[in-house]
Amino acid sequence: MKGYIITNRDNEYNYSGVDASVKCELWYNLELWNNLNPNYLIEVEDIVFKNDNINYLLKYFDWLKSNFKNKSFLFLFISTQEVVSTKFNFLGLDCAYLLDDYGQEILFSTVNNELSRNLNIDFIIDLNKLNEFNLFNDYSDALSYINKRKMYIKNSHEYFETAFDDCSNLEIIYVYEVHSFTVAGFQT
Repeated sequence: MKGYIITNRDNEYNYSGVDASVKCELWYNLELWNNLNPNYLIEVEDIVFKNDNINYLLKYFDWLKSNFKNKSFLFLFISTQEVVSTKFNFLGLDCAYLLDDYGQEILFSTVNNELSRNLNIDFIIDLNKLNEFNLFNDYSDALSYINKRKMYIKNSHEYFETAFDDCSNLEIIYVYEVHSFTVAGFQT
């Protein structure tokens, strides 16, 4: 799984995890953009733009920055596989449910959502291992979190977000900030 997300930075950590239930926060004024720009419609599946042609996203991102100067936006690329590119800055590793057992996308970050709800999960996660984006820098730390979470969730479910516990697909995703592009010429 891979795709692009554009979100505003109006949160404490700049990155607030993936959560398909807050689509409107992730794609700020996307409906207005699509109404004003019918020739540049952006269709988002759940919360992720999966098309490799990001020309429309570049125009949308430029439009956001020029029309909503009181906000700051973050252009992200997420992937279940590591990507090496000079166009991306690595922000860290997130742990998220991506698919339910029926193959439907969920897109729900456990770390950020549980931390934002002030759930006391420090017995499975060393908060010092999270960076300023509340992401892991090291793959082994993210994997350790997933394994400990699976072990503890059976007996201590009150500490966890349990909406997707029946799903077996808690995965590690790489989170990157897209930084190398020019909007005017659509060079990526």
